[in-house]
Amino acid sequence: MEQKTNTAVAVSTEQNRVTQKLLMDYLKQTNSNLLPNEQAQFMAIAGTFNLNPWKREVYAVAYGQGNGRKLSIIVGYEVYLRRAEEFPQYDGYETKFFGEGANMGCTCTVHRKDRNHPIGSTVFLREYSQNNQMWNTKPHVMLEKVAIATAMRRAFPSEFNGMPYSKDELPDNMTNGSEVLDQQGYVEVAPDSQETPTEATNAEGGTKAHTPLSDARRAKFYEFVARENRRVGKAAFDALLEKYGGLERLVADSDLSTKFAHEISVVPDYTATEVNDEEVPL
Repeated sequence: MEQKTNTAVAVSTEQNRVTQKLLMDYLKQTNSNLLPNEQAQFMAIAGTFNLNPWKREVYAVAYGQGNGRKLSIIVGYEVYLRRAEEFPQYDGYETKFFGEGANMGCTCTVHRKDRNHPIGSTVFLREYSQNNQMWNTKPHVMLEKVAIATAMRRAFPSEFNGMPYSKDELPDNMTNGSEVLDQQGYVEVAPDSQETPTEATNAEGGTKAHTPLSDARRAKFYEFVARENRRVGKAAFDALLEKYGGLERLVADSDLSTKFAHEISVVPDYTATEVNDEEVPL
């Protein structure tokens, strides 16, 4: 039986593959102050869908305070268009506006070569409009972006399964939070202290060189970290991560990451009172 491949992930060639090193370098060079578990989630999603933040294909927003802090991972609507153009079944789209004022709507119709009927999605201004400059001055442009993104997901449900939402589909508080790796520039924040992994002392009194995780193992480790963060809750996860010296130290030492994985796996699931870990759209 032929194995199905998520086309949204596989569209890019090996030459422009998004590596975990690229994503880590991006977080460092943009002075991101995302928390370690938030960095792990961002890297897992961006890596899985081969989204390059340097090309402004994806960014992350942390919003809320304290236990109410949450993370949104967001793509530009152009990502849906570019990925759809790579699908062999894709046969174009068209949009149509109707109505006026708050009742204005936009329908995007997507055509597939392997379907007898087109697939469409209709959205209304009253459902998505935000009280900001872009929506107030360019409502047609913004509504069309939403219609395109929702229609592409509906037309290619398997290919876009799990793809983050576009900025235009989300409320302002989820796209303009306390930390934004923005498509229009970078928020100036104080960089995290860069902790250099320590070297272990061997029996002869010298130092033992650490073996960093390979790209393949690092990708799997970030997926594991993001999953375990949701399972055990932010407080327990951050406490254990701090004990091991942070995410960078773990990926730089394969032995240490293995110990961390064993220890986090026995931590009980978080309780319902830890509201920070409830799911948000990705």
